Amino acid sequence: MCNNFTYFDDLQLALEKEGISFRGRSLHDIIIYELARIQIGIDTYTSFANAVRFFQPLFPNGILHDPNYFPDVDTVSHVLRELPLEALQEYFFLLLDEIYELKIAKNCVLLWDCQFVHSNCSDHFNKEKGSYNDPDAGFCRHQNKIYGVGYKVSTIYAYSGDRTIPVYCELFPGNRDEYSVLHDTFDHFFSKGYEMPSVILADAGPYSLENLYYFFDQGIIPLINSKSSIKNHNVMTLNDSYCLNMDFIPEEWTREELISLMNIRTEIERQFSHNIVVYHARRANVRGWEMVSKHRYLILILDLLKILTAYKLGRPDLIGKARIFSMSKGVDFYRFFPHLAKEAGFDIFFPHMQVAPTFFQKG
Repeated sequence: MCNNFTYFDDLQLALEKEGISFRGRSLHDIIIYELARIQIGIDTYTSFANAVRFFQPLFPNGILHDPNYFPDVDTVSHVLRELPLEALQEYFFLLLDEIYELKIAKNCVLLWDCQFVHSNCSDHFNKEKGSYNDPDAGFCRHQNKIYGVGYKVSTIYAYSGDRTIPVYCELFPGNRDEYSVLHDTFDHFFSKGYEMPSVILADAGPYSLENLYYFFDQGIIPLINSKSSIKNHNVMTLNDSYCLNMDFIPEEWTREELISLMNIRTEIERQFSHNIVVYHARRANVRGWEMVSKHRYLILILDLLKILTAYKLGRPDLIGKARIFSMSKGVDFYRFFPHLAKEAGFDIFFPHMQVAPTFFQKG
């Protein structure tokens, strides 16, 4: 079971044997706090720490190794810097493997798109250094809109009817062209050995004959939106929003079927929307390709954990609802008055726990 975070206990032991120091603190607990911060939608750990110290902590004693200790921002920053990106990616793929085993997702239809995330740096070019304050990032301008200095978060989602599951993510400098971003992202995802898709859906940004042939030669139908202004390709205009190169699409597929398939692509935009609206992740609170990649993988890990939890609770209908497992004002009120909660029909899962003033050991 990946949901119990023992992966991070084993990881800490292995990394400490290699000489990596976590200052005597629990990696397991710090990951939980960081995921909680993202879930609540607070964009900096300092603000999260202030909120938690002011309000009652939200975590049952059984989850944290040391519920009386609350790490300060310096400790969390140090631990996340020392934590290898590859370790977070490995945990993500362990969760994804479980999702595939439980048949929550299939790779028949894959959706792709990029989301820009601003690095925690200025948009001004530092002439003395010859780079931006984040030397790994790039200045992004898309369709005449200026986004600033940051990264393109190239993400693949698996569409499975009533649910859309993230299956791969990779970050590129904001000035990288989408033609190569799409190709490199799928090249790296396919190398993982997962089930190959039947259909790929993407917007017009990475449209090129090279990318169409890249998928088609592997037996995949590439539904990559085109521009109606392209005259030397066999492009059919389906409606005001969609144009497709028909040379790569089975002849028997009707216009109505193609429009229905292309409409699915908007699912990825909804997924990107909750990253901003719910998790407040438009701007990373860190800089550098590796740290911003960790920031995004923590978000995707949280998504997979919520998907698995909803499924195991017998509530697959909650999959994809970004605000599930969030404290509401009503629930918080009942925590202070459990007898009223019982009268309202709630079950008390932890009757031995009492709400008390919050006192944390700083460190």
